[in-house]
Amino acid sequence: MSTPLIRSATMTTRYGDVAIHAIGWPGEQPYVVLRHPAAADHTLLRLQAQCLTSTAFAALMCDCGPQIEAGVRLAATRPGGTLVYLPQEGRGYGLFSKVEILSQMNGGLSLAAAQQAVGRAESRLSYHRVPQIISALALPEPITLLTESTAKVRAVEAAGVPFAGVGGLS
Repeated sequence: MSTPLIRSATMTTRYGDVAIHAIGWPGEQPYVVLRHPAAADHTLLRLQAQCLTSTAFAALMCDCGPQIEAGVRLAATRPGGTLVYLPQEGRGYGLFSKVEILSQMNGGLSLAAAQQAVGRAESRLSYHRVPQIISALALPEPITLLTESTAKVRAVEAAGVPFAGVGGLS
């Protein structure tokens, strides 16, 4: 296991200041971690996959935009608040697949049906670096995973992420 490269700064958001960390390993896209700047004795952890269409272009095909916005708000306003932004576009399938899914939705399919139609019904997101990020940034335990997805809970558990509980993002 190689040592990650980490760069850190303070960034002002519309909700307040956050600590921003770029953390990466050779040959991989970096992860972005936003944390509340104050010390805390716990971590409220939100894991969010990259979503260019929703965050940069305000697309309404998914709920990623509002979820990322809530994650940034969490990191800026709640001690222990932490958002890990995964560099895995389109549930791990990439931008080409996402545009293919959008094309299916333009034809009248729901998001779930469009994902099924192009063979992308199952998420390929990987959480394998999250335990290393937690360690490298010394995120304090206990960790509460903020998600409403039971599939994400199972995947995060399988990746070895040490969380003590699950809660909602709001």
